[in-house]
Amino acid sequence: MVKFWNCCREIMKQKPKGMMAYAMTYANAGLNMVDVYQIGDQIPYILSNIQYWRGGKSKEIRSELKRIFEEVK
Repeated sequence: MVKFWNCCREIMKQKPKGMMAYAMTYANAGLNMVDVYQIGDQIPYILSNIQYWRGGKSKEIRSELKRIFEEVK
């Protein structure tokens, strides 16, 4: 789940504006998760709050989170 934690770390580097502030809360909680089922439950919350995030690594992070979600569900 290293890739999930890396995605969470990238989200935490963003400015907490709008929905990104909520995404950062979920990402921060995700950094402490080790159970695959918990991570699978957390990813939809993160994805729903980064849907309007643009620029930087936004597309890469969304794609990676979706891929991880497909693996763990």
